[in-house]
Amino acid sequence: MPPKNPTDFSTTAVRTQGTPSQAAQVVPALTLISHAQPQRIGERLLLEGLLSGERAVALSRNAPDFHRAGGVLALPLGDPFLSRTPVRFEAGTRGSVRLVVPEGGT
Repeated sequence: MPPKNPTDFSTTAVRTQGTPSQAAQVVPALTLISHAQPQRIGERLLLEGLLSGERAVALSRNAPDFHRAGGVLALPLGDPFLSRTPVRFEAGTRGSVRLVVPEGGT
């Protein structure tokens, strides 16, 4: 059997740089699926701080900033109907994410 022609390989194959463990890492994220400003739908917040388990991510109307994938402009949720008191996302067990609401909050 003749060797396969490189053009016969799937065009959906993904080439990554670095080690396989870096390429396979999953990052938890929050994605806006509804917003008072419809143009913001699809913006996201990567919860990269949870990967190491060292840092919680606080979320309120004023912080942190959501952005479009590959975009430069990033803005907080900015919705007056959301609390200024943040809820926290923390790393849970086995890759899970815990939502922590402060007592008397939201």
